[in-house]
Amino acid sequence: MQLRRWSILGTTSLLLMMGCSQGQTQLDSSGDPEMDQTAAFSHSIIEKLENRPQLKTPSKIVTYMTSTAGTAELTPPSEEYEPDAASQYKGLRPAQTVWIQSTQTPRNELFQKHLVLSADDQNGLIIANAYRQNESQPFYTWEWSIED
Repeated sequence: MQLRRWSILGTTSLLLMMGCSQGQTQLDSSGDPEMDQTAAFSHSIIEKLENRPQLKTPSKIVTYMTSTAGTAELTPPSEEYEPDAASQYKGLRPAQTVWIQSTQTPRNELFQKHLVLSADDQNGLIIANAYRQNESQPFYTWEWSIED
């Protein structure tokens, strides 16, 4: 029981640190508020991850963000399933209608919108393409530079 309590406290502390330390980078608008919200969330996560020594390239950041471990760590607590942690979390949240994925994973057909992340290690960029359901071309693209 004591271990569970410390695990919950540790997770809550991590989420609070992530939420309270968010950068206030303004992104250009895609014209879709839900996609903009999800892009801002993704960009804030990227800014945090690029400070980790093991995640120094865009491809490593994208791979981690879209992995099972990364998703488990980086997804904000659910208001429905984790009300205590969710009430303490102050960071950005992705829109519930947008799925974040890498170019290596197939689209999740349960979502009508997708933010697809790809890496350009040569130029130090993460590219975020915004798609609507059944569209093969992105309707908006952001490029985020990763600092060395």
